[in-house]
Amino acid sequence: MITVASYGPSGSSARVRIHDWLTYLGISPSRNFDYVGGANNSFTTLAQNIPAVVRAELELRKLAGCASTDTLLLSREASPLSNGGIETKLLRNAALSVYDFDDAIFHNAAPFPYNLYPKDKIWVRSVTAADRVIAGNDWLAEESAKHNSSVTMIPSCVNPDDYARKTSYALNEVPVLLWMGSPATEPFLQELAEPLLDVNRKIPIKLQVVSAGDRSFGPLDAIIERIPWSAATFGKHMASADLGIMPLPDNAFTRGKCAYKILQYGAAALPVMGSPVGTNRLVLNQMGAAAPSSQEQWKSDILDFIRSSETERKDLGNRAHEVVVEKYSFAAWASVWRETIGLKP
Repeated sequence: MITVASYGPSGSSARVRIHDWLTYLGISPSRNFDYVGGANNSFTTLAQNIPAVVRAELELRKLAGCASTDTLLLSREASPLSNGGIETKLLRNAALSVYDFDDAIFHNAAPFPYNLYPKDKIWVRSVTAADRVIAGNDWLAEESAKHNSSVTMIPSCVNPDDYARKTSYALNEVPVLLWMGSPATEPFLQELAEPLLDVNRKIPIKLQVVSAGDRSFGPLDAIIERIPWSAATFGKHMASADLGIMPLPDNAFTRGKCAYKILQYGAAALPVMGSPVGTNRLVLNQMGAAAPSSQEQWKSDILDFIRSSETERKDLGNRAHEVVVEKYSFAAWASVWRETIGLKP
């Protein structure tokens, strides 16, 4: 099997959709192409790695120009400098080609200069060229089915065994809300500034922000503890927090989100709360968790959670964990994933 992604394992999508699966199943691909191997392909990153970019583009063309007897698994895109042509060649020249994605790429209206390489066109060409498509949620699968008749929905899975499980549900002396994300999604948290500060005026709280970002949140900084994201340490922060939150605005792009952070919280048996947008709505309902859709509801639901009993919080955490194990773990989807990419049971 050949795997192709525009990011290395440090890039969240490539890690979750390809590398975590390979690790879980103990699979070593015959070839793993990850462009320049970084966590992002911003123009700044590419400009600082021009020799590596040139090598990657040459390697891609060599790989795409040869018919292969291998299965090819492509995540999102092969090159950040593509219009979809290189992805089409890769997918059509493979013995079995599988295109995997977990975002509403077809609604990703990027600003200049990123719009020089339109992601929506890459997505359409890739979905059309692939023998099979794996989509991260039902809505994404429905959109894919407009261009390809062989589409399988497989959620962005987690392995609960990799997470330290929360065992104590007595509130911290100052209740700790945890938000985990990336610099690109930090603006989603900014929208909760007013309700979080209102809660803090009634009951002092701490907001832990686990992210690689460093932006200021303005007045919200007064209750924020920034924690750099690290694969080795993020789990312990979830186990010691009181509530994991995942706010999302409701728009065409966020409806394609696959609730991955909520699933990570649940894997740690951390009670969760999130906006009822995209897959969030389904997962939160399964977990019996609050799904506030307005700032006033966020304020009310957070206060209700803080005032709830230890038993109620424990029940929420345990139910979240059970849902992840039964419906969103690698173990639950392993047979479907193996079959879709053509691997024997």
